[in-house]
Parts: sequence; structure tokens; C-alpha cells
Amino acid sequence: MNLQDLYITLSSFPALVFDNVFAPSLLRATYHTWPSKDWDNWITVGHASVAHHFQSNAGRSLPPAALLLLEKMSSFPLEDFYGPLALSTLKFFPDLSFHTGGMQAIPQVEAIPTSYKLEHPTKRWKKLVNLVLFITPDWEEEYNGELVFHGSKKTSIAPLFNRLIVYTAINARHISMNPINPNVHKEVRKLHTSFWTYLDGD
Repeated sequence: MNLQDLYITLSSFPALVFDNVFAPSLLRATYHTWPSKDWDNWITVGHASVAHHFQSNAGRSLPPAALLLLEKMSSFPLEDFYGPLALSTLKFFPDLSFHTGGMQAIPQVEAIPTSYKLEHPTKRWKKLVNLVLFITPDWEEEYNGELVFHGSKKTSIAPLFNRLIVYTAINARHISMNPINPNVHKEVRKLHTSFWTYLDGD
């Protein structure tokens, strides 16, 4: 199966949701060592007055707890879940420099789309699978902020603490995030990373 055919196959594959995958203490350490908004390695996405979200641009220069958790996410056994789609025929791998990955903070804003890029910023790699881990403690479903998949069947996934979402990169073009309940004075904090495959000649 070539890459184009694989993307066609993956486009119909649903998001996978796993709860309580990692040690809660590690998530709490990540949450409580989260950088302040004046951290030099934040990229503010959106207008200057109302940020859509804050995205880290630090590579591996992240707080130790976040870096350790991202490394654990990068060892997630994708073969166990995507093997039937012949994903294992491609030599896929995580990017441990965490290009296009890292930390994100989502404040109370209007519903926003997620980014959709399949190309690696510095190498001839194509993105296959995304992993998102929500780390905000004591998040309740009535707080909203769901990740919404707009496919043949609309699916909303609440950003609950220690919830890991695994989805194919091609489906990122059909994702948005619902606004947080304005009565909730919290932001959604999450970690995200991706698995890639290389193109011929690399």
C-alpha cells in the first residue's frame, strides 16, 4: 500500500480514546510546572487581544515533566491498533525533537479549528498519526471544550484529565474545538505529538 492509498484508508478510521493511560502524578507534575504566559517559547495563535491558543516552540527545551510525558506518548504501541490498516508496512516513527508537537494551552475563546499540516517543517517526512493528551485536573464534561471530529458521523470528545486521543493525521482537516463554558475559569492544557513516515530517498 502506497502513502496516498493509505491516507484514503486512514481517512475513514475513527479516533481512538484511552483513559487513565499514564501515571496521574506525572500529569499533575506537568500541569503544576506549566510555564506562565510570558514564557519565551510560547507562540500565540490568534489576535493579540484574544489568543486562540498558546503553542510551545521549544523542541526538547520543555519543562522536564512535560518532556518525560511526551517521550512516553512517543512509545505508544500504534502497531496494536493500526496494524489491520497496513500501517506497519510503512516505516513510521515518532519525532523526538517534537516538531509540530509539544504543549498547548486553550483559553476561553470561540470555537476554533485545529491545524492541518501533513509535511514535516524540516524533513521530507509525512505525518501519519497524531496523539493528544489532556492534563487539566478535575475537568468536567459540562465545562465543554470538546474536540469535535466532523466526519460521516460527528463525534465530540471531552478533554478529561488523563485522556489520550489517537487519530490519523489526514482527519485533522475535519476537527474543531468547542468553546469552554464561560463560567469555568480554567484553560484546557494538553500535550501532543505525532508519528511520521519518510518519503522515498530519505
